[in-house]
Amino acid sequence: RRRLIRPLVAGKGNAGVLQAVRDLASAVKSGTAHGGMLFVRNAALAGCYANRCPSLRAVVGTSVEAVEQAVHDMGANVLIVEYLQHGLKSTSAMVDRLMSQSPHASALVQRDLADLQRMG
Repeated sequence: RRRLIRPLVAGKGNAGVLQAVRDLASAVKSGTAHGGMLFVRNAALAGCYANRCPSLRAVVGTSVEAVEQAVHDMGANVLIVEYLQHGLKSTSAMVDRLMSQSPHASALVQRDLADLQRMG
């Protein structure tokens, strides 16, 4: 995986999460990345920040099946893992599942997201 993954460096705490999401969104928007992974203590803030970015469709990794469904149903391109909750085996399986599928949202999902964004 090392040749496919480029690490981002961010500080600790909420400011670090915000910077990591900004950097990831910028990379996806510019086309230098298709998506990414965020390893955090608590997924709530990271999920909220990431899903405010139009270029990102983030899912919290609760299981391999949830990641697979999110990639298939909504074209998830960001995996958020609460590293204190998952061991190496489950984290690796979720990462592999995200990386094995193409992160493209269907036209219907893109339309629904655009409608929701207009609602403010």
